[in-house]
Amino acid sequence: MIKEKLEFSNFKIRLTFVLISWLLTTNFATAQTDFEFTNKVYSKDIFSVQTLVNGTIKSLPMLVKNSNDILLIQFDDLVEDENKNYYYRIIHCDRNWNPSNITEVEYIDGYNNDIIRNWEFSATTKVNYTHYFFQIPNKDTKLKISGNYLLLVYDKGNDSNPVFSRRFMVVENNVKPFVAIVRPMEVSNLRYNHQLNISVNMGQNKIANPQRDVFVSVVQNGNWDNAKVDLKPVFISNNVLTFDNFGGISFKALTEYRSFDIRRIQSRGRNVASINFKTTPNEVFLKVDEPKPYSTYSFNFDFNGNYYVDNWDYTDPKIRDFVSNLSYFEDSIQQTFITRNELLDGEYQVSEKDLRADYNSVFFSLKSDEVYNSEVYLYGALTNWLISPEFKMKYNAAEGMYEVNTLLKQGYYDYMYAAVDKKNVADFAKIEGSWAETENDYTTLVYLSEFGSRYDRIIGYATSISR
Repeated sequence: MIKEKLEFSNFKIRLTFVLISWLLTTNFATAQTDFEFTNKVYSKDIFSVQTLVNGTIKSLPMLVKNSNDILLIQFDDLVEDENKNYYYRIIHCDRNWNPSNITEVEYIDGYNNDIIRNWEFSATTKVNYTHYFFQIPNKDTKLKISGNYLLLVYDKGNDSNPVFSRRFMVVENNVKPFVAIVRPMEVSNLRYNHQLNISVNMGQNKIANPQRDVFVSVVQNGNWDNAKVDLKPVFISNNVLTFDNFGGISFKALTEYRSFDIRRIQSRGRNVASINFKTTPNEVFLKVDEPKPYSTYSFNFDFNGNYYVDNWDYTDPKIRDFVSNLSYFEDSIQQTFITRNELLDGEYQVSEKDLRADYNSVFFSLKSDEVYNSEVYLYGALTNWLISPEFKMKYNAAEGMYEVNTLLKQGYYDYMYAAVDKKNVADFAKIEGSWAETENDYTTLVYLSEFGSRYDRIIGYATSISR
């Protein structure tokens, strides 16, 4: 009888241990169905979500493990509500952006369900908003391991219904990929594509089975939708892995992004046709665009699809004198985002441009016949790098053009048009064209999925420019 009681007691202990282990190893995100593991805004009140690495906008936000890198996350809420309390949560993901099978304590040092304490009201704007901001890592939350991460921001602790999600990465510097951007092997793509040949010297890293455990992903201009993922080495020699895949790592080069400048609203900036100040928000009408799939390539300075928030409509002499001495394009544009904000930022917790930049209703128009068997969408960082329903353009048959308008904060914006077929496949070249001379950013990520490990590390990375 005593033996039976002991056996039953041991059985209960083992059962309890199994249940606890299952609860700990079951990932938080697997039970959630109200968000996607991508960059997306779910709330109609949230605008201008940005992730800046050390104060700089990157195509892909990456932090180097065990470095002083800081990821600043900022966004605006256009509805004034004193009862709103925003929280953030971080989910570790595998190389294909599925939740990893590890517990939070394995990748978080500190708290992973924390309130966003930093916010300020907009200043002297027609459209009022609250600007929120926080950084990773911080005193409460630090990241232990490398890999893909998804950031969720949600209201009042309701983590199953976030207001937005953002991808970012923590990378190691154990290996350095060598990336050569070469002429495509396919003769038909010589003028239109970029081909990448990639090799990785594993150095002192001894991998038992590299063809099973090492993978490479390549991302063009921050667009995960057309990324080349899960690439395996096709040749191994002296611990150097080759991923050129006989021309398989090839991208449409497309063309430089279109752009417009609404940093100054009191005067018309680049690509602005007219401004209506009688409405709230102001209405900004851009010049009419045209398709250019067969146009001759022409270099045009761009930020590879990104946007920069800024406001030059100041009476402060420090700002007025600074901007009056700047030339209009290229280097001066980039320099303003580095130098100009140092003049007044000491008066605020964040850059004063983020509080003084106003919101405007911006109207886009594309003069074109109806695109056969496709819908036309606006695309870029301003659409969160997604083909989203709210950026679908309507065809105005009377005017013979596609049209859409959206609310945007003052700044300098890149954008592009995409023709999207019935299978939801985006074809940018159909409207924009594609030329091998185009300057693009390519990010190469090296993932290690060792046998027995429950998560994917990013053991190396490289950024390459096609010009």
